[in-house]
Amino acid sequence: SEAVATIRALWQVSAVSALQLAPSADVHVTLLYLGGAHSDKEVLRRYPLLQKEGGTRAVKRLRETLMSMEGQELDIEISSVAWDSGIAAAEVVGLGDVCANHQAHITLAHKPGVPPRASNEMLARRAANANLATGLGPWLAQLGIFDVQSAVRCWCEASGAATADDIVHGASEVAKAVASNGTISEDRVVAVRQTLSYAAPGKIHETGVSPFKAPLRLRGKVRGRLRGE
Repeated sequence: SEAVATIRALWQVSAVSALQLAPSADVHVTLLYLGGAHSDKEVLRRYPLLQKEGGTRAVKRLRETLMSMEGQELDIEISSVAWDSGIAAAEVVGLGDVCANHQAHITLAHKPGVPPRASNEMLARRAANANLATGLGPWLAQLGIFDVQSAVRCWCEASGAATADDIVHGASEVAKAVASNGTISEDRVVAVRQTLSYAAPGKIHETGVSPFKAPLRLRGKVRGRLRGE
């Protein structure tokens, strides 16, 4: 489609600076990933931030909304392109509350072995680097360690850490702070340290939508997909 061709052309502008990344075979915006889940409770585990929106009720509401929108056209805007050493994504705005991801996006390219879902982590890390106060929770949620947010935030206040990358560089000290809580198991502390140690794969680069006019407006269709499609 014209939209897909435009998105691929957009990435080609930046691809010369990230030759290790291969263009994504599939171009889409994931609105709600069910991925074999047998209940809304299972889906909610992937989107802990939906807890604030009503938990499983929010999942059910969004799932039913998207089913009713099957085949409808939807306008989006691409505001920027960002990438690190493992993945590249276009930031999407204008979807409102029909996207469960904290930051709607299109995965543009990724390194072999890096799953497309890593776009969520990269964009959340970028947001936390820009504003740790609002971005810490969503970033930790993407890393699967949202449960230790309070301890991490306390460590940041005590150490002066101001970005997600500061936290990654201090991963061992953060883990000690988590352990000092006394309610976290040793295995969980180890998992937190390991997760944070690998949570910043290279510097994040960012660009606009040149050579296209900003904002880049595109139109697509809502479509439910089975795994493997």
